[in-house]
Amino acid sequence: MGALYLDPTHAGHELALDLRRFLVGQTPFVLAIPPDGVPVAASVARELNAPLDIAVSRRLLDSGRPDETLGAVTPDRTLVVNKPLAAQLGISDEAMDQISIPEWAEAQRAMQRYRRGRPYPSLQGHTAIVVDDGLTTGYTMLAAVISVRRMEPERVIAAVPVSSLEAIERLRDYVDDLLALKISSGENFSVERYYQHYVHPSDQDVIWTLDDLWSEKSSNSFTETF
Repeated sequence: MGALYLDPTHAGHELALDLRRFLVGQTPFVLAIPPDGVPVAASVARELNAPLDIAVSRRLLDSGRPDETLGAVTPDRTLVVNKPLAAQLGISDEAMDQISIPEWAEAQRAMQRYRRGRPYPSLQGHTAIVVDDGLTTGYTMLAAVISVRRMEPERVIAAVPVSSLEAIERLRDYVDDLLALKISSGENFSVERYYQHYVHPSDQDVIWTLDDLWSEKSSNSFTETF
């Protein structure tokens, strides 16, 4: 399978075209999972003329198996665990909680680094679209979605250009709508292979993108959340 998208901006444009059918008469909040989801989400937000923000979620890794995902954690301490892998490795719930602490701390630092004290938007009564560049296991998106749910949006949509079938099956019961333009059931799934030009955004890239969108559009209602 060759590349489907020129770059993340192109992927976001294509994603926004399909998202319109979920959003008749609505202006959603687009929430990017940084850093890799930000350029895709920024393109979606521009196409939909919607405000952009972030939903930080950090992947938990096993030091002995860097390609395996143990779960994910968010700044508000939402923790999701790959229970089959944890059981296989003999990791108890208490040990997993300890393993998650460094990434939880980094998630909090990332929120401060990217948002720099900016008040978080009130999602109550709105549709929240959580966007990433793609889903491999789905745990990072799952943690983000559960965290976003705590802010009481009317609807939560997970939207990505590409996804493994495994991730779709993991997420489907946690969202109101789930959109993936390409779903693969093949082994050795890789998000990057679907992009002709793919560069991981730096922290400064994320900050510049957010500042650019925030200067174009400001939200009407804010609350301190993190």
